[in-house]
Amino acid sequence: MGGGTMKQRYDSYKPSGIDWIGEIPSHWNMCRIKDCFFLKTGTTPKGFDKPINDDEINWFTPSDIESTGSILISAERKLSKILIDQEGISVYPKRSLIFVGIGATAGKLGYAEVEGYSNQQITALIPKNVCSKFYFYYLCQDSKRVRDNASYTTLPIINNSYLSQVYWVMPPLTEQEAIAAWLDEKCGEIDAAIIKVNREIELIDELKQSEISRVVTHGLNPDAPLRPSGIDWIGEIPEHWDSCRLKHKATITLGKMLMSECPKGQETLYTKEKYLKSRNIGWLKLDLNEVEEMWFNVSEKELYELHNNDIVVNEGGEIGKVAIWTGNNTPHYIQNSVHKVSLNIGSSRFFMYWLFCLSKNNYFWSIVSQVSIAHLTKEKLSNAPILFPPPTEQQAIADFLDKRCAEIDGLKAKLIKKRDTLKELRQSIISEVVTGKRKVI
Repeated sequence: MGGGTMKQRYDSYKPSGIDWIGEIPSHWNMCRIKDCFFLKTGTTPKGFDKPINDDEINWFTPSDIESTGSILISAERKLSKILIDQEGISVYPKRSLIFVGIGATAGKLGYAEVEGYSNQQITALIPKNVCSKFYFYYLCQDSKRVRDNASYTTLPIINNSYLSQVYWVMPPLTEQEAIAAWLDEKCGEIDAAIIKVNREIELIDELKQSEISRVVTHGLNPDAPLRPSGIDWIGEIPEHWDSCRLKHKATITLGKMLMSECPKGQETLYTKEKYLKSRNIGWLKLDLNEVEEMWFNVSEKELYELHNNDIVVNEGGEIGKVAIWTGNNTPHYIQNSVHKVSLNIGSSRFFMYWLFCLSKNNYFWSIVSQVSIAHLTKEKLSNAPILFPPPTEQQAIADFLDKRCAEIDGLKAKLIKKRDTLKELRQSIISEVVTGKRKVI
């Protein structure tokens, strides 16, 4: 990926006047966005949500665009051509830049390979006599600066008046086109490599899931006599294993409702404590980097406090995410998006892996209420089936999986590092080429 010509420099340079760019080739110019593009902000037409029975027009919204920039060949939502004509709307032509100007995702950018329209959060940059693909690559590098320099109080708003006055580089048109074509090729090579690494990461995740499922349902002895488990998706289990409901082997506690303020006049009855909520729980791991605090009545703290080897399970959101609490110098408690599972007997690590197995085999999704947001209620979790090998076998299985999962996680970490390196290379190549630091033609 990348040849010798990529490192060539232009004969001479001059100051660009923009700090992050520095110098540009002497024959390049600086211009404003409005010198290169027409700016047009979208709308939400009346009747946009009516059934479509005629030709469809792409209607872009911020959700169509990735944070790193997207090549847009279709929009998730469509508008009726009849509606477009009735409203007198002029659609954006092909090769327009689709720029999110309002909201938390302001600064996201797409390159439309198809004609379309957008909602009011998006401004289309419709090219004049320029290569819009070149400016797609350029603005993907510069959008953070554009966003950060805009004036707003709460949510970012990049209005057209401000955006039209933003300065950027302007190579000769033939050079813009050549650079865009070169970047298409090089970025395509890197993107293909990233896709390959992502697939390898998926396979690693599948291997981990398969290993856990195999061992917690069949044990470590491949020659053990088997019997029907009574659970369709598991099949047979070692005949000396027991099975029952989780509630027969553990105490399940759903966390406390959030209390952000102490009741007035009851300061002596409450203390402010750290607590876990669903976002702190990952798959077989905890994230304690952002732990918040809330008020607990001193009389209820014992009920909600986490103790060493308690299992924590997500009640909502990504239901069934499971991890183990291995102790902490500071007491931690649970909020009502989290269950605490305190085992009466047995290896808590074995049962953490078992609950992981249930989650990853979609058992919990098959039993939860999904009227709106899925919730794994205390009743549903309490009645989850569990397998119960002898305690010594539970420990052996947990020890094996600890070691095996660590090996698999190590392989995954190397792949993630490889992917990050590829992404950094992609960004570096784009930045150096669109600012003229490297000559590619």
